[in-house]
Amino acid sequence: MSLVCRRLALLPRRCIHTSPVALAKKKPKAVVVDWFDDAVEDDLIPSAPQTTAPAPKPLVAAVPPALQTKPGSHLSPAQRLHDFTVLVRFVRPRVGRHPIKKTPLVRRSAFPQLLHLAMTADHVRTISQLMIPWKEGRLGTQGKARFTPDGQPKGSHPFDEHTSEHFARRCEELGIPEHALEVFGAFSTYALPLTLPAARRLLHGLVAAERPLADVITATALYAPYGLPPVHNDLPSCALLLSACLRHLSTAEGKEIQEATTLVDDLIAALRDRLASAEPMPESCDIRDKTVRRWLKGVMRDLNEFLRGRNEQRDWLEAWMARSRFIPSPS
Repeated sequence: MSLVCRRLALLPRRCIHTSPVALAKKKPKAVVVDWFDDAVEDDLIPSAPQTTAPAPKPLVAAVPPALQTKPGSHLSPAQRLHDFTVLVRFVRPRVGRHPIKKTPLVRRSAFPQLLHLAMTADHVRTISQLMIPWKEGRLGTQGKARFTPDGQPKGSHPFDEHTSEHFARRCEELGIPEHALEVFGAFSTYALPLTLPAARRLLHGLVAAERPLADVITATALYAPYGLPPVHNDLPSCALLLSACLRHLSTAEGKEIQEATTLVDDLIAALRDRLASAEPMPESCDIRDKTVRRWLKGVMRDLNEFLRGRNEQRDWLEAWMARSRFIPSPS
C-alpha cells in the first residue's frame, strides 16, 4: 500500500453502504445482449402493434412529440417541466418486480432523457428513486427470465457507463454532488456503476461545491470497490484531491493543520512522480478532454502559487505546465 493510501485511510470519511455486490469483480467474458435501443434521441415509447381490426389510438399518442426530440434541442422551462412530468408518469407504473402496467415497455434510454430534462435537485432525486424499481425489474423484463447464450441473465447491467457520468454531472450542475456520492456508495440499491469519468466528475463536484474534506475522502474510497485505479495513479483524480486538501489546509485549526500538511506533502510527492512520466495534457476537441484540461489547469496554477508561497522548488511543475501550454514556455 502506498503512503498516500495509508494517509487517506486515517482520515475521517462518511459511512456509506458497501455491499458484496459492489465489491464483487466482474465476471470475464460475460455477454449481455441489449434488447433496448440506448440512443437518447430514439422514441422512448414504441407504438402499439397494429392489428387487422380497428383499434384505439396507440399509447404513444399520449406522449407529446417533444419527448422524442434530441437532447440538444432547446426547450422552454415550461416545456421541459411538462415533458419531465409526463415521462415520469409513464415510467413509474412500468418498473419494479410487479409493474402495474406492462406495455409498452420502458427503454433504458428513458433515464438519460430524464436526466437531460431535470431542472431541479428534486427532479434528480426523483430519478434516483426510479432507479431502484428499474433495477429490481431487471431492465423491464417484467418478471420473465431471459438468458444469454452463455447462461447469464439478461438485465444484469441496468445502466450503461454514459448514464453514470451523466448522473454525476447533473448532480454537480444542480448543486447536489453529495447525492451522487450517496447513490454511487449504495450499488446494491441503485445499481449505478462508478466509472472513471464519473468518479472524476464526482470529485470535481464535491471540490467545486466546497463540500467537507471527509466527503471527498469518501469518494476516493469508492475507487477500489469499483475496480478503478488508485487516486494517486490517475492524474485528474490526484489533482482534484490535492485541490480539496489545499483548501482544507487554509482553514484547518489545531491538530488538523499537521494532518492536512502531511497529506498535502504526500500528494505533492505523488503528483511529482506522476508528472515525471506523464505526457503533456493535449489540446483536444473532445468535450470531456477539454473539461479535464480546464480542471487540471486551475489546480496546477493554484499548486504553483502554493509552492511559491512556501518558497519550494517548482521547476518540475512549471516545466509540465509549459509543455501542456498552461503557461508560456520559458524563453
